[in-house]
Amino acid sequence: MNAAVLKGKSATAPTIYLGCTQWKCDAWLGKIYPANIKDAEILDTYIRQFNSIEMNAMHYRIFPAETVKKWVAKVKGRAFKFCPKFPQSISHYSQFTNATQQTQQFLESIEALQPHLGPSFLQVSEGLSPAMQAPLMEYLASLPKHLSFFVELRHPDWYTPAAQEQTAQLLQQHGIGWVITDAPGRRDVCHMHLTTDIALVRFLGNNLHPTDYTRIDAWIERIRHWVKNGVREVYFFMHHPEEEGAPELIDYMAQRLQLQTGILCKRPQFLPKQSTLF
Repeated sequence: MNAAVLKGKSATAPTIYLGCTQWKCDAWLGKIYPANIKDAEILDTYIRQFNSIEMNAMHYRIFPAETVKKWVAKVKGRAFKFCPKFPQSISHYSQFTNATQQTQQFLESIEALQPHLGPSFLQVSEGLSPAMQAPLMEYLASLPKHLSFFVELRHPDWYTPAAQEQTAQLLQQHGIGWVITDAPGRRDVCHMHLTTDIALVRFLGNNLHPTDYTRIDAWIERIRHWVKNGVREVYFFMHHPEEEGAPELIDYMAQRLQLQTGILCKRPQFLPKQSTLF
């Protein structure tokens, strides 16, 4: 953990944002969504259940500002944050040298999310190694300073001890956060470097296996330590196969966070289970 970004004292009014990767999920019908929910009601219902969302949909298309403003109207007056994912036309296909037009279109789209815009994150290709560090860092440094940006690095060479230290220093200099990914099969990407006083964690679950809960317990302790040392916001997004188990694990995490840290977190409300006659 890069302690240079932390103040060494508790953050004032820290906020924990817990959410999923999408608002439409058939596995949630009859669980946290009414079984007969209409498409037009899905976002409204998601907003009542969670306080943030990782906008994976933006990885595949840039939405016009008019559409984005309709989403914002639905969350007006709520402490809700959208966290957009950079489009793949930039993150995977531009080599960060020919992305001016796409970046401008993306920025215009996400600016329309204000005041409900959280950090945006750039998930680069797994094939992008530190050999491409220079154009990547130049691109990140060119992004507007009044917005919050993170980068997710996946190539194993970013996680050698020397590369980690250098990367953390460069990201901190540019005010860019480093996404922490908790994936069962890739422990190197769970790196624990903080390069801003905001943290963004992507948690890959395993169908509510008992180890999902033990991993969450460990995160509760880490977040408690972060907040005591100056982290002011934590964005924590659940990824599960078909997203089925995400609400249960978010509910568990919210309960444990309140118990262990005293921070009140939004909990999803589960529908009563239907009884059968047979």
